[in-house]
Amino acid sequence: MAAHGFALVAGLLLALTKQGDWEIPRSAPSPARSLPGFVRDPGEIGQLMGEVRADIRMGRRSGQLSHEQARSLRRQANAIDALQARYAQDGLTDSEAMDLENQLEALRSIATAPGPATQSK
Repeated sequence: MAAHGFALVAGLLLALTKQGDWEIPRSAPSPARSLPGFVRDPGEIGQLMGEVRADIRMGRRSGQLSHEQARSLRRQANAIDALQARYAQDGLTDSEAMDLENQLEALRSIATAPGPATQSK
């Protein structure tokens, strides 16, 4: 009797599998990738890094950033580059991409913030 019950259960599972009810769902895009303001493509991180570096150069050339400030910001950008390389070794996760983007946006905010000479009173 137990063998008969096992055969029945196995037959039902086989039938359900054939109908597609037991298929493993394909990986859907992460919800974080669809949020506005977050990286959708790892190449965007490289583009953002280039923009941040350009902002640092422009700030230095305009006098908005001192030599020391620009050097400090470039060092921080280099540290973010190193972190990106470390993250990329085993593939960039959504949270790692968001972390990099957040750090770059913070660095950009510092680089483009009005300095004492350019602040309005």
